[in-house]
Amino acid sequence: MLQSLWRDNVSRDDPIPKTILNIWEEFASQSEVLKSIEIPRFLKGHMKVDSRIEMHGYCDGSGKAYSTVVDLRVIPRENDAGKVVVVFVAAKTRVNPIEPVTLPRIELCSALLLARLSASILETLQIQINGAYLWSDSQIVLSWIHLPLKKGN
Repeated sequence: MLQSLWRDNVSRDDPIPKTILNIWEEFASQSEVLKSIEIPRFLKGHMKVDSRIEMHGYCDGSGKAYSTVVDLRVIPRENDAGKVVVVFVAAKTRVNPIEPVTLPRIELCSALLLARLSASILETLQIQINGAYLWSDSQIVLSWIHLPLKKGN
């Protein structure tokens, strides 16, 4: 919404265009529904001493924004009757730049955002992570990541 206001050169003293106002009113009307969502913040409550803990991160980009989310997958020991639990850890979102950028470049930005968020989580969490898996649905980004580095880049 803010990016649309910027693009349309709407001053803060100007009335908000009807299309953007309708989008805002729709969003504001859903705020009551958002209040009912509960996300537990105590990660260690789901973990037993010898559970296997994997970190899974996902990234994606679109024409308007890109984002990433990181979860922990807690797998109980083999002789434990417990179930696998997936716990939300963190998410980040960025709005695309106003100047046009190609979708592969946006997808690459989302992969970088995921790498940075994952590194921060691994550094911050004081638990043993048995595996870290970062996922992207962009074949172009995956091929760019696997290219050898060139001098000067």
